[in-house]
Amino acid sequence: MKNTGICVKCGSEAVVVLDNSMGQQFTPIRISALSVASTARFICCDCGYIEEWIVDQKDLKKLKRKKLK
Repeated sequence: MKNTGICVKCGSEAVVVLDNSMGQQFTPIRISALSVASTARFICCDCGYIEEWIVDQKDLKKLKRKKLK
C-alpha cells in the first residue's frame, strides 16, 4: 500500500495515511531511551487492513545498529 496506494488485501484504492507528525497515538518503536522511530500507517478504508512503516531511513539504520549490539 505504501508504494502503490492500493490495498494488498482487497485491491481498494481507498487508502489513507496517518503519520506520527500529525500527533497520532501510535505504539512507539523505541530506538533509545529518548528516541523513537518515525512511523506512518496506511489504512484501507474498505477492508480495514493496516500496514505500518518506518518513515526515516536513518531510524532504520539506528534500529539495525541497536539490534547488532
